[in-house]
Amino acid sequence: MGEENCMNMEEIQRRLAEPFPPEDIEWRVTRGFQSNNKVYAWVVPYVESRAIMNRLDTVLGIANWEDEYQTLHNGVICGIRIWFSDSKSRIKWDGADLTNVEATKGGLSSALKRAAVQWGIGRYLYNLQEECVEIFQDTRKGNNFYQDKKKNIRGSWNDPKLPDWALPEGFKGKQGNTKRGNPNQSQQGQQQSNGQPDRNQLLTFINRFEYQVGLSDKPDYIVRIFNKANNSSIQNPADIKQKASMGQLSNYYNALKPVRDICAAAQKSQISIDEIVNYAQIVKTNMKVDNLMSLFFNLNGEEVKKIIQIARQEFLNRNNQHSA
Repeated sequence: MGEENCMNMEEIQRRLAEPFPPEDIEWRVTRGFQSNNKVYAWVVPYVESRAIMNRLDTVLGIANWEDEYQTLHNGVICGIRIWFSDSKSRIKWDGADLTNVEATKGGLSSALKRAAVQWGIGRYLYNLQEECVEIFQDTRKGNNFYQDKKKNIRGSWNDPKLPDWALPEGFKGKQGNTKRGNPNQSQQGQQQSNGQPDRNQLLTFINRFEYQVGLSDKPDYIVRIFNKANNSSIQNPADIKQKASMGQLSNYYNALKPVRDICAAAQKSQISIDEIVNYAQIVKTNMKVDNLMSLFFNLNGEEVKKIIQIARQEFLNRNNQHSA
């Protein structure tokens, strides 16, 4: 094993099965319909493949898991192997058909997601019911685009809110409620009651944020951003995760979040990081935006919203052009 795995099986299982934050959940339209002169669609949730890989990296370490793929008939199967020691491992398999769009890439991604469920990752999503969303003719009202030419349905829609039991600590009470059907709700409710993440959860968010903004392989930047956020002088990146106080970690988290939010918007809108940097330059007229790193400590909440709005509108414009 590349890294020592000190957790027992129960701890690994618990952490792999934890709910994902809302930004890691995607909703897919299953069917659209019209009723009372309005247009609606049924949507179901699933977790992004990148979030699954982040979860495995965070819980196990990058050296303690691997994915394998094989073709089978007209589809692909994926096996996720977890190493518990240098000589002990276990692999679980599942598969999917090739998809209609980007067949091979889509098939690999779908197979990974299904194999992850075998390990409990995202399995809780199967307890969520389909949600009904309104389809707006005005594409500016929604974050997502949908078109069904056969039913003459075309418009935008917004992601549904998740119930509290399907959210990690720190998100509960801010997105949804606890009323929509989790069979294990009474057990999951016996967690931290103050709505704040504990140290491990906060570190999980930080690790994910670092990956999303491209800091995972830039330890010098990590140290610089942490020190500026806390007016400190830590030299070793490892000391941040091991020795920093909860207050210092929270300050670092808050420094990462604005840039991370626009990176998440870029991914969801299927645009490149270079494009999101260009959109940031449109908003930040008072400075030169060379790259993502130049945006740290230079974005306020309103500017983040404007950049995300530009990204979403560009996504909708491209979908409109593609469907025309």
